[in-house]
Amino acid sequence: LQKILVKDCKFVLSPGCFRVITKEYPLLECVFEFLANCLDSVGYNTDTKSRTIHSAPYDIQHLILATYCERFVTGDKRLQRKAQAIYQYVGAPIKVLDTKAYFEELSTSI
Repeated sequence: LQKILVKDCKFVLSPGCFRVITKEYPLLECVFEFLANCLDSVGYNTDTKSRTIHSAPYDIQHLILATYCERFVTGDKRLQRKAQAIYQYVGAPIKVLDTKAYFEELSTSI
């Protein structure tokens, strides 16, 4: 995913665009959904279980809402990898942790 051109609106999605897209929630949502769909289309950490396919839109919303936080914590390994890929591409300074790492980090800070 070096540069993705959406021809209909002439929008160029460049790496490190987080500062620009974070100012407008609808744009942030559009970019995250687009990147998640791109990752799914190439089979990157795609979940094929019927019960979890329906949760994909909620997963994307969680990734978007986590941009207002310092950390994104989940026990879902596929979602962790997808989150890390999207955050890294757009340049979002969100630390992605699994639940075990989060609780370890929490216990050392007390």
